[in-house]
Amino acid sequence: MNNVSYMKKKVLLFAAATMITAGASAQLSVGLKTGYTMPTKSTVIGTETNGTTTTNIYGSFTKGIPVSLEFAYMLSDNIGIQMDATYLMGSEIMTNSISSTSFDMKAYSKSSQIRLAPQLRFELDNIYSRMGLMIPVGGKTTFRQEQTTTIPLLGTSETIIEGESKGSLSIGYVGAIGYQMDFGDNLQLFGEFEVVSLSIKSKSQEITRYDVDGIDQTSGMTTSQLQTEYVDELDSSASTSPSEPSKALAGIAPFSSYGFQVGVRIKL
Repeated sequence: MNNVSYMKKKVLLFAAATMITAGASAQLSVGLKTGYTMPTKSTVIGTETNGTTTTNIYGSFTKGIPVSLEFAYMLSDNIGIQMDATYLMGSEIMTNSISSTSFDMKAYSKSSQIRLAPQLRFELDNIYSRMGLMIPVGGKTTFRQEQTTTIPLLGTSETIIEGESKGSLSIGYVGAIGYQMDFGDNLQLFGEFEVVSLSIKSKSQEITRYDVDGIDQTSGMTTSQLQTEYVDELDSSASTSPSEPSKALAGIAPFSSYGFQVGVRIKL
């Protein structure tokens, strides 16, 4: 019994020492960072037709500027946890184009996202790395289509279509390596290289504007003409009610990226 009591005391002393050491090393910090992201891989996002020639348009929706607020808590001198909250402002890209003698059409898209990234953080002197999940919790892709039709003897007609699409819940991965410099006891400047692996499945789409020669047409359009619900399987024999969204097969949009970011961090 004495040996058991002795072992219990040793375990308790070791646990207490570990907690004291972790508490002494624990450090909470808050940081703000921004930078620029580029797609890791471009896929076919549309086509460009010029006369009788049609070519693919390659691109991605992740080219843009991320602004992130990070919260880090170091459990020891080398290991910690981090949560990033990011707003991604995507750049506008052309997704479709048709050009002929009597018809000209251009379509553009732009994405914005709110992301959360729970991660593990590792530090060794001035070098750090982090890795974890990338979870989009909000956002949308807006689209705009401009087309001009030339009718002999009657002139031209201009049509503008705008709308937005949303994606299903998706989970990706993020990793980064960076270098940090201390300025005093509580201030750090840092720069990092980040890689994101993420794809998002389409969920729904809605037309919010449909103008022909400046006259709104949406008031005379049905729900099935204005809204689309994306599914994995279509039944060609099924009919869609005009008061319900139309159905279309879902697609996958690429959101994988790499980029550089710089920021400032305050130790609390």
